[in-house]
Amino acid sequence: PEVKPDQAHGLANIDFHIKLGQRAKYGTVNIVGATPEETAKLQSSLHSLRARFRGARLKQGKTYTLKHVRLARTWLQGQLAKQNYLAGTVHMKPVQYDPQTNRADLTFEVNPGPVVQVKTEGAKISGTRLMRA
Repeated sequence: PEVKPDQAHGLANIDFHIKLGQRAKYGTVNIVGATPEETAKLQSSLHSLRARFRGARLKQGKTYTLKHVRLARTWLQGQLAKQNYLAGTVHMKPVQYDPQTNRADLTFEVNPGPVVQVKTEGAKISGTRLMRA
């Protein structure tokens, strides 16, 4: 890096000279923090046709994009909500990049939280509208 001090404003500008190479590919996608059954369901949902249509499918060997990783995180949170884990959270752990293979291994930390059952009386509310609220 090249540091250029700006004495008048008391700042420093830092220039990074980088050489762009090949874009990284997805390596393994791990899900931790859930039961083995839930982990298997979430893993299979990431490879579903619906996840592909939503841009949330993370296929090993495909080009890494932050947009798809964010969509996959949102997708996983939606899958938890569909299984009545309305308070569940999904966090992304730091990506492990291997320069030898040019692969980025992803780990999602899932906290399903408690199962939440919502029952309504007196009004017709669809389950889809209830999950969006």
